[in-house]
This record gives sequence, C-alpha cells and structure tokens, in this order.
Amino acid sequence: MDDEQLLQFDEQQARQQLNDEQLERYNELKQGELKDAIEEKEEKDNEARTKGLQAVRESKESELTTQVQGLNFLADINDKQVSKLRRLSQYEDKKEENLNDQEVANIKDDLISLLSELNKDYTEDEWRDEFGDAGLFTIASLAYDVVDAIEEVTEEKKSSLNNGRRKTAQT
Repeated sequence: MDDEQLLQFDEQQARQQLNDEQLERYNELKQGELKDAIEEKEEKDNEARTKGLQAVRESKESELTTQVQGLNFLADINDKQVSKLRRLSQYEDKKEENLNDQEVANIKDDLISLLSELNKDYTEDEWRDEFGDAGLFTIASLAYDVVDAIEEVTEEKKSSLNNGRRKTAQT
C-alpha cells in the first residue's frame, strides 16, 4: 500500500485494518501532515501579525501626514532626517553667492533627498528628475514650507497628547 492509500484511512480504521509496519508508516505520515499544518499556521499567524503591525503603522503615519502644495508629507522626522536638517540649518543665514559650487550641490542634494524621504507621493528619482536643475531657493523654499507644516502638525499632536494626559490625570 502506498502513502496516498494509507492516508485515506482515519485513525480508527488504520488501527483495525493495517499491519504494524503500515500503521507505523501511517503514523509517520500523519505526524508529517501535522507538522506541515503547524508550520503553515505559524507562517499565516506571523504574516497576519506583520500585516497588523503594518496597518497600525500606516494608520499612525496617515495621522501624521500633512499636505504642502498638494503633496503628502510625513510629519514624523527620523534621526537621519534631523541630522540633514541640522546640516542644512548651518547655511540658513548665508547667501547663495557666498557658497561654493560644492556647498550648493550638497545643499540641493540634501534638500531633494529629505523632501523625497518625507514625501509619500513620489520617489527620490522622480524628485531628482523634477528638481535636480531647479535653483537652490526654489528647493529650499519648498523645504521650509514642508518643515513649517511638519512643525504645525507636531505641535497639534503634542497639544492633543497633553490634553489627553491632563484628562486622564484628572479622572
């Protein structure tokens, strides 16, 4: 009897109708099926957890999204982006004509990179295609608008968070 035929038996039939060797093979096959089912369930559970976490993250990010010039920007700046902003802020009071070509190129590169990281609508390549040849002030102006909008969203979130804490503390 082959494996497929053995698996057609239910447990009680197998005990009654199969010899010891067949019964042992039947048990091995059933154990293999059980292991496979457990692994499949674990994979589905992990996938569901991952999708659940992903959905939560997307929901929270959507709460922290702001529009600037019709584009959606995530108002949640990570450490790398903060570092870029700090680097860019050192040039805030300087005029473009007082900067060398390399400094201008670095500033434009950082601005385009930062805008594309925060933007949810377009990739960095699309940003570079559209703004790569734009003037520094055009890019900087958009970046300042984005930073202002992010600060506004951040302040709103802090305010609502603090109000929630006060209400909780009072109860």
